[in-house]
Amino acid sequence: MDAKSNTDGTTSDSSNWVKSKLGASALTALVQKYTRLRRYRKPVGLAGPSWITTELAEVLEILLGREGDWVRNNPGDHDNVTDDKLAEELSDVIFMAIFTGIVNGVDPLAAMIKKMEDKWPSS
Repeated sequence: MDAKSNTDGTTSDSSNWVKSKLGASALTALVQKYTRLRRYRKPVGLAGPSWITTELAEVLEILLGREGDWVRNNPGDHDNVTDDKLAEELSDVIFMAIFTGIVNGVDPLAAMIKKMEDKWPSS
């Protein structure tokens, strides 16, 4: 694979992509191990996308809370709109997407890297 141009004007060669793929594989393996150790129920059928949607709704709730003009029934119960909480909820979305992929026999992280490679702008 040829050198790839980064958005900051630098280039990265295929060895960086290989490292990224290894990192993706390691993360996928970690999710597999974690869900096995925690005895997670496998999302069958539409359960996976439903779980992802539930987590995404929590992200949306935080972002709406940051808007300032969003009225809640019990605003005191929903004041945690910190960057840490947003990052935590986004991680839940990513985690559930990976887990749903694993259960369905695909690796979404590897697919994401391949898609980025395929669409990477040439220099």
